Amino acid sequence: MAKEIIKINGKELNIGRVLIQRKNKTVKDFINELTPNIESITMYAYRNGTKPFRDKEHLKQWLISNQEGYPKFNYEIYAYFVDKCGLNKK
Repeated sequence: MAKEIIKINGKELNIGRVLIQRKNKTVKDFINELTPNIESITMYAYRNGTKPFRDKEHLKQWLISNQEGYPKFNYEIYAYFVDKCGLNKK
C-alpha cells in the first residue's frame, strides 16, 4: 500500500490508500475522478448565486452516490472535498 499523505486542517489523510483491491483504485483516483464534477457544480452554483452544496451532509451523500464502484463513505475523500468546497468554515 502506497502512502501519499496530504494535510487538511491539521489532519493527515492518506490519499494513496487502496479502496478497491481488484482495480488497485486509490483515494487519490476517486478524488481525481470527482474533481471535474465538483468544479462544474461549484461554477454553476456560483453563477446562479447559490451554494454548490447545502451543507456537509449534502456533500457526503453526493460523494457516496458518485464514487463509481465504491458506494460507501470514505473520510479521506469527504475531508478533501469539505475543504475544497469551503464547508469547513463556519
